[in-house]
Amino acid sequence: MYTATLFALAFNAYIHTNIAGKISFRVESRMKECLHEVIGDDSVKEIDFEYEVIEGGNVDIGVAVTDPTNYKIFQKIVNFDERYGGVDEPQKVHLDNLRPGTYKICFDNSDASRDYKLITLYTKNQEDKAAGAKENDGKFAEHSEIEALTQTAKDIEQELEKVQQVQAYTQKRIH
Repeated sequence: MYTATLFALAFNAYIHTNIAGKISFRVESRMKECLHEVIGDDSVKEIDFEYEVIEGGNVDIGVAVTDPTNYKIFQKIVNFDERYGGVDEPQKVHLDNLRPGTYKICFDNSDASRDYKLITLYTKNQEDKAAGAKENDGKFAEHSEIEALTQTAKDIEQELEKVQQVQAYTQKRIH
């Protein structure tokens, strides 16, 4: 527990120095490690990071972000093992329009496999964020974003077709 608290304090200092980069840490089996991000009155009102499991078990992990009132504003379990349909790139988390206070970012290995996880967390400083915004000016969407939207539209269309078939079947049975 001492190392987790020490790590959280070190990470909090790391985030507040606006240094871009990455940090790797280990979450033991059936454990949860939490980091804290303080959003001040005069600071940027967002949390922006990427993460991935690079080693351990089924390379899956749960992530949750809670606000200062302890309400979960983000929760997700992600599998990074492509052999089992997992993702092959770091997962992005971007939360904006946040109220001032201390937010908790937890990496939870209690519901995942029975092995430790080595997680890499990527952060950006404010200059990188501003440069990224300027870089995307004038662009509607990246190629990969269009592919993802196209796939989502196809999935929705398939689900709607199923609903339509059920409705037609039900209507025939009623009449």
